Amino acid sequence: MNPRPAFNLLIMTVIVLALSIYSIGCSKKKRSKSIYIPPSTGTSTGTGTGTGTGTGTGTGTGTGTGTGTDTGTGTGTDTGTGTDTGTGTGTGTLNPQIVGSHTTLRDTWGIYVRLPYAFMAYGSTADNAGGLEIVDVSDPTDPTFVGSCATVQRAIGVYVDGSYAYMACHWSDQNLGWMQIIDISNASNPMPRGLFDTPAQCINVVTVGSTAYATSGSQAGPTLSSLEVIDVSNPDNPTSLGSWQTTAVAYDVCVAGSLAYVSLWQSGTDPSGFAIVDITNSSNMTKVGSHSASNGYYLDFDYPYVYLSRQLDGMDIVDVSDPANASLVKTYTGITDYVYLDGPYAYVLDWTGGLAVLDVSDPSTPTVVDSLAIPGQANEMQVIYPYAYISSAAGGLQVVKLFE
Repeated sequence: MNPRPAFNLLIMTVIVLALSIYSIGCSKKKRSKSIYIPPSTGTSTGTGTGTGTGTGTGTGTGTGTGTGTDTGTGTGTDTGTGTDTGTGTGTGTLNPQIVGSHTTLRDTWGIYVRLPYAFMAYGSTADNAGGLEIVDVSDPTDPTFVGSCATVQRAIGVYVDGSYAYMACHWSDQNLGWMQIIDISNASNPMPRGLFDTPAQCINVVTVGSTAYATSGSQAGPTLSSLEVIDVSNPDNPTSLGSWQTTAVAYDVCVAGSLAYVSLWQSGTDPSGFAIVDITNSSNMTKVGSHSASNGYYLDFDYPYVYLSRQLDGMDIVDVSDPANASLVKTYTGITDYVYLDGPYAYVLDWTGGLAVLDVSDPSTPTVVDSLAIPGQANEMQVIYPYAYISSAAGGLQVVKLFE
């Protein structure tokens, strides 16, 4: 068993696809991700229609009245407008530096950023108290407390959609878990709404429309590990739409179209790695593909690739263009406790080592291009150019300026 701080089970160890055929929800942030569009270095071109007037004199010959021919020439003015068709590579230089921080109420685990706020899931392993803390990051150098709301137990995951935050909560040393909904319409006074019991410890949650997908896992038995599909159209009364069970611990989830990519941490009779689950019929979900690995922790998705963090065993980059035949493209061997994709970069967190920035413009050759130590154990992150917002267990919120 990997001793690194996964989620606390019985002990403290455990896309938008660029084409229109997919809609994606991911548990990061993942997941209203802001993609940086670099400034253009192209030139503006346009077409216009010129209009002009001509004057001339005519001379006539012969008997009678002469007729003249207009020999004037007109001059036109180009009134066309051009559309910028250039493309550029941006002017920012990668140079990650911590520029701000904020100490949260307790240990910080999950994070979701929707400017001007960072939503932080916090919780203590000592007494299992936890909640949601909302931090104003409009000034990245001076994040400030806005409001908080206690959750039923320790919170380790958060996803924000509309006026609600969806929290993944569990009791650290018991097989008890919940997805809790919090009304964040008033950021200074967030209020608890509905609660949904998961079969085991709720680990991560993501929503797509009025449906939530929550992972639940336990060492106690195979019947307790699952992907839960939940109707959240009534935030006061979330109800089950179905469950997909596995004997490995269902840890993280990304949803793309009719497929859910579920990371599997620790293996039972099902191997660890990740499973590809057809969620078309939530009452009868089926596994249509998988990737086996020694460990499956957090994942992110950039079609056609899944990036699977494997903690001490690195990160797998897997081609899932054919879900039934997922194929390994490359394994990055550096410690990877978390991965977040944005543009040509994969941002990788090592719980004790901090942040590494990988160039994955060619997924077959991921290359470390920069790194930065993060105080207090880095857990999760989200990127909104030019900043990264990182949750740190003992270090609270760390704001990193990535680009100069």
